[in-house]
Amino acid sequence: MVKDAIHAFTYINKSKNTHSVEVDFMVEMADDTQVIQLNPYDHSEYKFVDLKGALELWPNGDEEKVAVLRGFEWIKLVNNR
Repeated sequence: MVKDAIHAFTYINKSKNTHSVEVDFMVEMADDTQVIQLNPYDHSEYKFVDLKGALELWPNGDEEKVAVLRGFEWIKLVNNR
């Protein structure tokens, strides 16, 4: 289930000659049996990381890092309600 949009940005992919808008959402799995499926045209892998891992995975200034850090902030807010 989609919960909240937490970040949005645009980027240009020169190799695909595309201009994209990325909107990042927090989601909740409907149940524990669901399997994450990626579109192989857009993604080749995914990782589950903790906050420390997220800080190390992306360079500073990377919009995906901003989105992931906002996701961790969102989790804190939801857990403190």
